[in-house]
Amino acid sequence: MKKNNEIIKKIHRKSMEDLGIRFLVFRKAIKKTRPQLAEELKISLAEITAIEKGTVYPKINYLHYLNRKYGLNINWMVGNIGEMFVKDHPMMAAADPDYIMRPPVKTGESMKKIAEFLQLMQVPVIEEAIMAKLKEIKELLQEDP
Repeated sequence: MKKNNEIIKKIHRKSMEDLGIRFLVFRKAIKKTRPQLAEELKISLAEITAIEKGTVYPKINYLHYLNRKYGLNINWMVGNIGEMFVKDHPMMAAADPDYIMRPPVKTGESMKKIAEFLQLMQVPVIEEAIMAKLKEIKELLQEDP
């Protein structure tokens, strides 16, 4: 069981690091500095840095905002599926450059995490990526004696 937990932690760490690198690449592609993007997302510079270092996942409302405003492909960001930008995204034509992000759910810390996870699972591309990762972990655990 201990070895299984180590495998899961290793996969999780690698997944977060990869997402952080993609977030950094995206930020540079839209020609924003960390302070500029932090200000635009109304978050701290430390949170942008933590996302890029792979120690914190970006909140769903940040990804939704970046998708609407810049055409970020959330599949690419979360699971490295497809291209960085959505081509001919239907939301792009109707996107409002002054789109205001919804604030994160305000609840207790554990409930906040659960609410955020449930919000993530409502986005089909994210649900698909999470389910694929869970399947991958399950297969790894079955291989390990």
